[in-house]
Amino acid sequence: MQSILSPIQDDLAQVEARLLAETRLPYPHLGDVLSRLFQAGGKRVRPALALLAAHAVADGAFDPDQTIQFATGTELLHTATLVHDDMVDQSELRRGQSTLNTVLPSGLVVLIGDYLFARSAMLGSGVENVTLMTLFARTLETICTGELRQAFSNRDWRQSKEAYYQKIYSKTAALFVLATEGGAMLVQAPLDTQQALREYGHKLGLAFQIVDDILDFVGTARELGKPVGSDLRQGTVTLPTLYYLTEAPADNPVHAYLDQGIDAPEDQRQRQLTAALTAITGSPAIESSYREAETLAREAQAALHILPASPYRGSLHDLAEYVVRRRT
Repeated sequence: MQSILSPIQDDLAQVEARLLAETRLPYPHLGDVLSRLFQAGGKRVRPALALLAAHAVADGAFDPDQTIQFATGTELLHTATLVHDDMVDQSELRRGQSTLNTVLPSGLVVLIGDYLFARSAMLGSGVENVTLMTLFARTLETICTGELRQAFSNRDWRQSKEAYYQKIYSKTAALFVLATEGGAMLVQAPLDTQQALREYGHKLGLAFQIVDDILDFVGTARELGKPVGSDLRQGTVTLPTLYYLTEAPADNPVHAYLDQGIDAPEDQRQRQLTAALTAITGSPAIESSYREAETLAREAQAALHILPASPYRGSLHDLAEYVVRRRT
């Protein structure tokens, strides 16, 4: 990853400095909380995408300060979604650290997430580009409506693959689109170039989330920074589960867990969860899901053909390969 992002290392360092500046507040405890969030790790994929997209298509209209400001805004927006997601899901770990909802009252966690949403919007509007501001607002709406849709459909193992893709677009790909299309808008790239980078971000974001969902089954707790099988434990049905259920007989451990085990006493719940995880990981569902992610990554790479050759386009191309190979 470090090698892939080498053309923008200086810019990413400035994004980190901007994030650090966000922790310097007149409320010391809030500053400490934000510092903890920003230092908890993360690959900074979204600001990297914004920076790479802007550099790859810039043609005399490049404002470094605005680009770094916009890139920082995408990371703040991403962090805000994580804060709210963890609280809604009652997750205890994120990147190996205790989540805010385990150490702070829920009302305060909501306010911290809201504050981050507001700061991301301020940075997004600070670029003074009405079209980009509209994209930023639409992305925020997409994320929120997606979370509401998931909340009302959780544990529904009868959902279609189309519903799953709609969910992961809202959860992940919409922010990737904001970064890539927004980066192109910021430097006034031609409309066909903006559309190509939108397509790239869309397909890459879908592939990224599918791999996340696969790793929830096949990764280790140390790699994931949270317990293995967290999605299924909460009743969240992802692509590997959908593939398994398509081929499995009606009477199978996954149905048993989702229909009965998820609300059972803890010992029974854990036994049924383990049986469900074993069934999925021992089936062709994992390989089928990887193939789907690889197809999307190739389609993302194909969208880059319109861009001029440069180290930045090369990094975007290589990032798509990295997404399907990663273990964290």
